[in-house]
Amino acid sequence: MKLAINGKADSLEEGSNILDLLAAKKIDPAVVVVEVNKSIVKKENFGTAVLRDNDTVEILRFVGGG
Repeated sequence: MKLAINGKADSLEEGSNILDLLAAKKIDPAVVVVEVNKSIVKKENFGTAVLRDNDTVEILRFVGGG
């Protein structure tokens, strides 16, 4: 299926969930916030939130600084 991930076209296997996406991108789920179609997904739902063709996904990392 086709997705837009952080503004770039990408693809992922049909039926994949957010945890599958993060694993494919080698991203630790503990350190990110994920938004799908402009709605934030709770971390406890990453394993059950199935992505669909043409979804828009934003993966956000918070960085401290000063």
